[in-house]
Amino acid sequence: DVPPRQPTQWAGAEEAQPLFLARFQVGWQRARAAWLAVSLLEKAREYDDAVSALRALLRCGWCLHKRGDMWDRLCIDLGTHLRRKGDELA
Repeated sequence: DVPPRQPTQWAGAEEAQPLFLARFQVGWQRARAAWLAVSLLEKAREYDDAVSALRALLRCGWCLHKRGDMWDRLCIDLGTHLRRKGDELA
């Protein structure tokens, strides 16, 4: 049995593009900027805003390699800083 191959293309606005070019698209850059903004919001102890930014990042389809880190930060912000147990997966 041969394991399924990883996708080598992604659907861009105009047509399918090679996956390695995704980082040069506007959506990817916006997602990276939002990820950096989450770090700044957490340092400023603005956890409600950080949670809303993390949920927006998880809804978008960009920066798929960071999704585990995003879920970790969301659970820490909700569970530890905001004391909202059970809201992590909602």
